[in-house]
Amino acid sequence: MQEQFRRLIEDLDQLADCEASVDDMAFDESLSAALTVDQVEFLLVHSQQQHPTGLAVYCRFGPVPSDDAVRVLYRLLEVNLALSASGTATLGIESENRDVVYSFKASLASVTASALLQALRYVAEQAQQWRMGYFLDHNAPPHTSMEAHFSTLV
Repeated sequence: MQEQFRRLIEDLDQLADCEASVDDMAFDESLSAALTVDQVEFLLVHSQQQHPTGLAVYCRFGPVPSDDAVRVLYRLLEVNLALSASGTATLGIESENRDVVYSFKASLASVTASALLQALRYVAEQAQQWRMGYFLDHNAPPHTSMEAHFSTLV
């Protein structure tokens, strides 16, 4: 599966010119690739221990605003529930710096670079919407459009 991960990243880089390269993570034989799509940064990880047949994708949306944290976190829970319909995507708070992180998983056996790029562009759009208004104006898309972006990844 490591070779499939490397090949997927190479294909993604050729398709989107996102300047991605694979790095070995020495502590557990995992592989990672940092890349940028539509001016939004992503980290893709293939872990032999946690997800041996797939990859995890992480996108840091940014911090929760301290002046309206309760309302923003409540809204994140609503959006997270809608995301659960896709069966792969979640929102969470990164414990170290308290940033909101969007994550999803994909199967290395079935994902293509073009399908992954479509999902990354969708997530990049969501990150930009988060940064503009924290989804407080209910600008997160309905779960049906989310399913369309992730159904080809599992």
